[in-house]
Amino acid sequence: MRKSGVSLTVFFVLSLFFIALARAEENGGSVQPLNASFVFFPYDGSAPLEVTFTPDIEGVGQYSYSWDFNGDTMVDSTVERPRYTFEKEGEYRIIFSVTDSLGHKASKEGSIKITVEEANITLSSYFPKALKQGEQDVTFVVLNNGKMILHDLKVKVVGEGVQHLTSTSIESLGVGEEDSLTAKIKVLQSGTLNATVKIAGKNYPAQFTVAEEVQYNKEELQFRLTDLKGKLQAQEGIYYDKKAEEFLVAEIYDTIKDVKERLQDAEQEILTNKLGEAQVNLNLVSSSLEDISADLEGAKKKEETVLQWLKENAIAITAIIAALGTLSGVMIKVTSHAKKLGENVKQKMIIKRTITTEPKLAGSSGTQVVKEVIETSEGNQEIKDEKKGEVSDNK
Repeated sequence: MRKSGVSLTVFFVLSLFFIALARAEENGGSVQPLNASFVFFPYDGSAPLEVTFTPDIEGVGQYSYSWDFNGDTMVDSTVERPRYTFEKEGEYRIIFSVTDSLGHKASKEGSIKITVEEANITLSSYFPKALKQGEQDVTFVVLNNGKMILHDLKVKVVGEGVQHLTSTSIESLGVGEEDSLTAKIKVLQSGTLNATVKIAGKNYPAQFTVAEEVQYNKEELQFRLTDLKGKLQAQEGIYYDKKAEEFLVAEIYDTIKDVKERLQDAEQEILTNKLGEAQVNLNLVSSSLEDISADLEGAKKKEETVLQWLKENAIAITAIIAALGTLSGVMIKVTSHAKKLGENVKQKMIIKRTITTEPKLAGSSGTQVVKEVIETSEGNQEIKDEKKGEVSDNK
């Protein structure tokens, strides 16, 4: 059985060999070569340009592919329909190779021309042109005057005394559109600086004026801070005195509060060596203190109405009314006593006149008459006093 299986295998292989040989003889005595070609689209354009490649092979079967897009003999892709982006302008040599399942190979060369359309961009303006030493932002306004959309635009500033740090970007700038780019730079020296602004491969001149850096004395700023704190404290004391005396000074407190905050900022800036900012805050505080002093000096006192005066002095007015009531009672008692005294004097004079005009009564009988008259007078007075008492009780 094993010999029979081997014999069949040998017979099959030999059959394939003779069939292939027969076909070769039919084709002129040699094996027909593998034909391969390729096409691509687009055929040309400006960079960056993405191109799609498609193979064109005669025959059927399984194939392996090899693509070289820049002629350096290095394989760039092994897929059937690759896409490749050409970043720069120039003419590129394309080499395509294919191998079938029997090991037959074929190759095809071609070329593609990539051009670059020059960007036409205008630097419309830039600002600020007056700078100070240190880090700061400069804005550049650009206009697309070309015939193509510009992508991923950035700006770079170079020149003596200028250090470029960062730049914003414009993702897309259409034809005829205008937009702005901002560069953060560090200015290293004062005076007039001539710089070059680079945008989309083009150079533009720019000129800046840099003021000389002002030197600050930290100890002097600290002394001035202490002095202004004392002045503020004095003005605040005047404010509270005026307020207690009911002057119209409520709005001034807002300015006092603002001055306190600026003094705190200046103190922090001195500690962190931001002396320029501290100087600005101290100048503002000094000016504000002058305004506070003038406002307090010109403040007016609150005007009181009659109703407000009566309300605020109600206790004193009540005391005065009570005192007047007591004085009135005393006067009434004095008047009553004087009237009583007058009536007694009048009665005594009547008795005296009776004794004088009627001498016949000078004896014992006369004495008795006088006594009766006096008793009668005193009785009448007691009746009057009792009636007064009854009236008082009824009240």
